[in-house]
Amino acid sequence: SAEASDQQAGWSPPFSLLLGPFSAERAFRAGGYDLAVDIRPAETAARERTKVVTFVQRFWLSNRLGYSLEVEQWSGGGTKIDQQPMMPLAVGERAPFHWPHPKVKEDHKLLRIRPLPGQGSFGFVPETHDEGWSSGFPIDNQGRFVVHCEQGVTPDDGAAWWDSLIRVMVSVELI
Repeated sequence: SAEASDQQAGWSPPFSLLLGPFSAERAFRAGGYDLAVDIRPAETAARERTKVVTFVQRFWLSNRLGYSLEVEQWSGGGTKIDQQPMMPLAVGERAPFHWPHPKVKEDHKLLRIRPLPGQGSFGFVPETHDEGWSSGFPIDNQGRFVVHCEQGVTPDDGAAWWDSLIRVMVSVELI
C-alpha cells in the first residue's frame, strides 16, 4: 500500500492540519525518530486559516545525578530485546531519545537505567549485561517516581542489600 511505502521511506503517517478552534498535539514516528507536532492557530487576523506547526523531539533525557548513566529500552516481562543499543548519558547531559525498537507493543515500551560501570556509591562493575539495572519504567506519562539500581549486593544479604541500592528520582515532564 502507499501508506506502508511512505513509512518504509522514512515518512510519518499523514495527519491533518484542520483543527477547528482548538490546538492539537500529536506524536508519531518518522523513520528512526520519535517526534511530536504541536498545531495551533496563529495569533493573526487570519487566525482561522493560518496554523503554526511545530515539530520537536518527543523524548529528551536529562541526567541531573552526580554520575554518568547507561540507558536502554526494556521490553518488560523478562523478554530480551536482541542487539540492544545502550545509550550513555553523562553528568549534566541532555540528549534526545528515540525508541531503538519501536515495534515493541506500546504497553511494553519501557526504559531502564544503571550507573555507568565503576560509578555509583559502590563503584560496581557488572559481570553480565543484566546486572545493575533499574526496573523498567514508562516515559509516556507525566509524573515522578523512584527506581532502584542494584550495586552487586544480593537480596540474601538483608539490610546490606537495601542500603546498597541507588535510589533515582525519575521525573517525566512536558517541556
